[in-house]
Amino acid sequence: MEEKRVRVGSPRPRPDWTIPKHPLLKYIYYRTHVYNRSWIHAITGTPGSGKSYCCLYLGWLLDSHFDMSNVFFSPAEFLEGLNNVKRSGTVLFYDEPEVTLSNKKWQSIQNMATTDVVNICRFKKPIILFALPDVSRMDKSIRLGVDAVSWAHRRGNRAVKLETKKVIKSKADDKITYTSFQTTIDRKKVKLGNTVFRNLPPKPLMDAYEKQMIIVKEDILRKRSRELMMMEREEGYDAVDSLPDIVEKIMKTPEEYRSAHRKSISKQLIRMEYNISHADADAVKQLVEKKLRMAQENTTHE
Repeated sequence: MEEKRVRVGSPRPRPDWTIPKHPLLKYIYYRTHVYNRSWIHAITGTPGSGKSYCCLYLGWLLDSHFDMSNVFFSPAEFLEGLNNVKRSGTVLFYDEPEVTLSNKKWQSIQNMATTDVVNICRFKKPIILFALPDVSRMDKSIRLGVDAVSWAHRRGNRAVKLETKKVIKSKADDKITYTSFQTTIDRKKVKLGNTVFRNLPPKPLMDAYEKQMIIVKEDILRKRSRELMMMEREEGYDAVDSLPDIVEKIMKTPEEYRSAHRKSISKQLIRMEYNISHADADAVKQLVEKKLRMAQENTTHE
């Protein structure tokens, strides 16, 4: 029996779509549609920085066929969609690929997917947008294939600023460095640095995305609940890794878990130290901060 192929993008292009005028978007469009090359772009940022909405908006502006079938939330779906790309310049948006997984699980899945992503991109020529907390979370082989990295920062209620750097790969030792992004477009030299998006994606696309995110998160919670129940039933289950115990361990030396930049408790440090999910690390961070505040208030009263 023939396998049903997954649809990627709307069958018909939007009638009002035009080639984007913004220098960065025009550069990406020329690269994929004129020079027939792929484009892999990592957009990073803390939760709430607007990176996911930026990816949605970029997809909408760059691809006349873009809709929710271009958005993926799991490695298996993403690879299946990538394999079914039919047009050069098709945008695939892979949203928060590690948010539901522990570091070890995420790295293991990425290692399996790396070769497929690199090989398929060579002849499919897609535009791939990764939204994730930090580019270091990507497998090194995929990082070597990334063309640009952007850091998202929220500006007010709606505007999001993207600081974009070009990725330079050293063939000698596979080291990665970032440099300012300068190129020539329409015979003019331009610098592709900071971009401010003041508009959100169209409301129907936003509503469809939010609806799908609710489904994904509810499914994640159900799976996590089943996993925890199975762990508790297993013989010899060690409760040392429970979240309250992690909180108590951190409370003994909280300074070791502070971010060097913001001086606040770092969720990423907690994740790496205890190999827990994004959601669990966030819960631990909030509990630790609450206990620290209470301790400080008690000291002040005394």
